[in-house]
Amino acid sequence: MHGLFLVLASVVILGGIGTVLTKQAHVLVTLEGTPLVVLAGGTASLAAALHNAPPETIGATILAFVILTSAVTGLVMLLLGQFRGGAMARFVPLQVVAGITAASGVSLITGGTTVALGSPATLAAILEGWPHLAITLVLVLTMVVVIRLAPGRAALSLLLLGFIFLHHVGFALLGTTLSHQHDTLWLLPTPAHLRFELPWSAALFANIDWPILEQQVPTALAVAIIACLSTLMNFSSLELMTGQETDVDRDMRAVGIATLVSALCGGLPGSISQSRSALLVTPRGVWRATTLVCVMAAGVLPMLLPGAIGLVPRPVLGAMLIYVGLGLIDAWLLQIRRRLTRLEWLTVPGIIAVTIWLGLPAAVFAGMALGCITFAVMYSLGTPIRAMYRGDVAHSNIFRSQYERDALMARAAATLVIYLQGFLFFGTANRLLENIRRELARQPTLRHIVLDGSAIDGLDGSAIVSIERLAQITADHRVSLTFAALPSRARARLAASLPAGLLLAATLDEALERCEEDLLADISPIDPPSLRSILAEHFGAPAQTEAFLASLEITDVPAGTTVMRQSDASDDLVFIEHGRANILLAAPGAEPVRIGQYGPGTMVGEIGFLRGTPRTATVQTETECRLWIFSRAALTRLLQDHPNAAFALQRFVLSRLTERLVDQNRLIHALLRDTRSPASDARR
Repeated sequence: MHGLFLVLASVVILGGIGTVLTKQAHVLVTLEGTPLVVLAGGTASLAAALHNAPPETIGATILAFVILTSAVTGLVMLLLGQFRGGAMARFVPLQVVAGITAASGVSLITGGTTVALGSPATLAAILEGWPHLAITLVLVLTMVVVIRLAPGRAALSLLLLGFIFLHHVGFALLGTTLSHQHDTLWLLPTPAHLRFELPWSAALFANIDWPILEQQVPTALAVAIIACLSTLMNFSSLELMTGQETDVDRDMRAVGIATLVSALCGGLPGSISQSRSALLVTPRGVWRATTLVCVMAAGVLPMLLPGAIGLVPRPVLGAMLIYVGLGLIDAWLLQIRRRLTRLEWLTVPGIIAVTIWLGLPAAVFAGMALGCITFAVMYSLGTPIRAMYRGDVAHSNIFRSQYERDALMARAAATLVIYLQGFLFFGTANRLLENIRRELARQPTLRHIVLDGSAIDGLDGSAIVSIERLAQITADHRVSLTFAALPSRARARLAASLPAGLLLAATLDEALERCEEDLLADISPIDPPSLRSILAEHFGAPAQTEAFLASLEITDVPAGTTVMRQSDASDDLVFIEHGRANILLAAPGAEPVRIGQYGPGTMVGEIGFLRGTPRTATVQTETECRLWIFSRAALTRLLQDHPNAAFALQRFVLSRLTERLVDQNRLIHALLRDTRSPASDARR
């Protein structure tokens, strides 16, 4: 009976302190099965090791082992919550939570059947106690129907009180005494008088077998780990069941503090009770006082009135346990199907079986393994390709002359840019390989393939092997393969075993520029049109062209000259006759970044010049350049003296801006066309 008092005291201490310290009022800290099963196993092995010891030594050592286990468990939980270890619960897959929660439902049904029969649910016990089980099932059916028709905060409590009342009225009318009901297993057994005393005494320390107790420290650590794991799992399940997010770290600290206090009183380690906490939740919420009342009723009332336990009918208690278990199975095995894919859901029954046969720790590890396997299978079924564009859409940031633009557009099919996403591993890398095989077979004029890796999360060894095969395949087709904009870690891994035929580029712009230069090198050695001829073509009348050319200032500048500076006033428009100039954009506190490049026959500074706003970027020459500069004062004179030439200039500038707008529209159209959808995924 002293052990029963410690159990009830543990319920009061754990529940009382936990209810006060946890964030949510419905979170119930109490004794949970899985840690207690491991604790019971350790206690049994300890008792076996002490079989030749005196009874007082056995009792003192077992009690010390329980206290040690509770203290270690409370300390581990407290430290886990203090150092924000509760976030580990967020990484548990939903199917694992579902399987373990549904397994709790199976355990409740099994436990309810055992309670109703008064013995484990064997075939012989069911045949002998079928009246008990039949009444229990009738009560369960009544609870299902009534609570579905009249849900509410008090419905379950009123039903249970009504069942107890009807039981005693019925048996009283039959003339059956309480003693006979106890003998025939209709009522729970009545405990004897409980002793109110704490275990600490000098005799306790004197009778402990310390060497044997020291051997049980690993078992105490195992109980602590399992209790923490069970608590984290129950937190995840409870959040999903109630739809209320809790502060896991705070509640872990609360459970740890409550368990440490329980250890000081000689009590057992605690955990979060998922099923009993769920019982306290209603659509309107729950008061913290309600949880405290439940704790006191479960712990203090049996201490004060131990005979009251013997008035509870076994079928009523069994029906309540079975009803709660059926609810968990319905929610976490049947209803959860809508949230999971078919492959994910098929793992749930397996996790239930492992939980029932091997316990919670094995179920967690098995569930995590199954979750990883299903994730790998499902992820490999998707495509690692976010989009694929040809050279007419994907081009570098170099602003080329119209002559070069036309040449590149005519060779647009020779370049294929593939934008990748996600993590490249054996499944997705192989799908990438198969996609490129199809493109090589479908497009014989293909010369360059660029893989944009800016959106990938990483790659594994299998992906590197697939990339090596891909490099060999593209080399056989005489197609260059470039991997661009890889994350630093992935780039370092790939560079360590760089296969022949694979090129690396720091940015996608660099890779595209390399492809374009290669394609432009094939152009017949005919001199491209001069800037004068380009202007003459757009201005039309020779008089207007000459009037405009006369207003220009021609200057030669060396490489590295800053032609325009970001945020300066836009006082002139610059045409490049020879050479190249880079467009640099600088964010506050950051180094300038090249966002484009202008070549022969192009102009720079037109947006700020037309709008009269400050420069949006810096222009710096990369090579020696010959520049034609058209100032704002020259524009004023041209408007006065040669208005037709000024209008022709405006048409020329607008035509170039329109070309850039067309490029952007083409890109937007391609993005819309390649927006991810089931149909596009199936095509790919």
